Amino acid sequence: MITASFFVINLFLLLRYKLYKFRQYLFVLTIIVSFLFFSISDPLLGMPIYVYFCIFSILISIPKIIGEPIRPRLLSIIFLINIVMIVQIINLEIGIFNPKSLLINQSNTDLLDLSGEFFVPKFDFNVLKHFVFFDIFLFFIYCNNDFIANNNLIKKSLRILNILIFILFVLIYTEFAIANLINVNYLIKIYNILGLSTYNVWQGFLDYYVVSGWLPEPSSIIISFPFFLACAEKSYKKPFKYFLLFLFGAFAVFLTNSSTGIIMVAFAWIYFLLNLLKKRKNKFFLIYFIFTILGLYLIIRLGLFSSQIEKILQFAGISQQEWGSSSFRINSIKYALYSFCQAPLFGVGIGTVYCHGMFFQVIANIGVLGLLLMIILINVVFKGKHFSVFKVSALFILYCASGLVEEFTSPYLLVLLYTSLSNVYTKKTKKYSKKYSNKQVDSMMKVSL
Repeated sequence: MITASFFVINLFLLLRYKLYKFRQYLFVLTIIVSFLFFSISDPLLGMPIYVYFCIFSILISIPKIIGEPIRPRLLSIIFLINIVMIVQIINLEIGIFNPKSLLINQSNTDLLDLSGEFFVPKFDFNVLKHFVFFDIFLFFIYCNNDFIANNNLIKKSLRILNILIFILFVLIYTEFAIANLINVNYLIKIYNILGLSTYNVWQGFLDYYVVSGWLPEPSSIIISFPFFLACAEKSYKKPFKYFLLFLFGAFAVFLTNSSTGIIMVAFAWIYFLLNLLKKRKNKFFLIYFIFTILGLYLIIRLGLFSSQIEKILQFAGISQQEWGSSSFRINSIKYALYSFCQAPLFGVGIGTVYCHGMFFQVIANIGVLGLLLMIILINVVFKGKHFSVFKVSALFILYCASGLVEEFTSPYLLVLLYTSLSNVYTKKTKKYSKKYSNKQVDSMMKVSL
């Protein structure tokens, strides 16, 4: 139903607007859909909703690709990534060496019987599916490289996504209020009417019911990372306004009971304070630093978020207590690293190893060669962006501890990468923007690409 509705809208806009403008609209829409519905599959073919939009975006870009010179560097990287994946797919079929690994797409649960979830990977429908999805994402990047390089368009996408993330926070507050202040059964009835699952409502936050909006599980809240980074980056402009926005989002994250969410908020808050200090907003920095010390004292004194903190300490190897989702994450990462060590160059094979840690899953699936080629691809796509070590480190740690596997083949990954690889416009665009309007800059960048 969702796919059909969007298809009708797209068809109307395609007839109404010129191809370039429609491609621009479709690019932004695909990013938004990949954020909203990254875990929702269409019942027709069982594909994630965003894959349909990626395919539509590729098809609509064919006339442009035919009429323009081939980008040999970008295409060669995509070709090499495919070679890496195909080599292991052939190996899966021949079965030269396939180490025991975790099944793909198992959900994060405290009750998962790890002993019964391992298997020897082989070529099957899962492998084919993930190979196809990965290729669709790669060609989506190739077809829309002109838009990805356009800072204005990416920033526009970010603004829309930050509004949607704000709406997600509002939904979490609303769900929490219905479940805990009225009656949890009313919330379950609403879910049933909307055809949603009720597994994302349980008791766990200070004996209150935990909610997670439209997200499939609490740890998926890290998709809100750009919102907190935006608040941190703009903190020096209006410190009080963005402080309130940051708090609004942070409390919503806490209501999801996500330990990954706490790590995300902590990193973003440190960046918030550092940005104030860097911009010489010393008065506000001192106020918020004192606020931070008092907040940490109350958390320790009252034992708030003790279960989440225990999971974080266990995951980091500081605590030896084994319980909760951290036990599963640690074990899944151990087996992913074991699989990677058995096939370090090419990985075990795309779509074989599941790991509740995106980085470890990537290296287990496509190996060192695949990872290096992806880094080169990102460097080519985001050429000229200012590098932020702090934000890249934050994203790396979050992806080490988070199972947002779907995002590895989702256009939303482009937004996460952009927010972590760049602070402002490229130097080239900055130089142009002093002399020309945004519209002229867009057209010049389009011609240059």
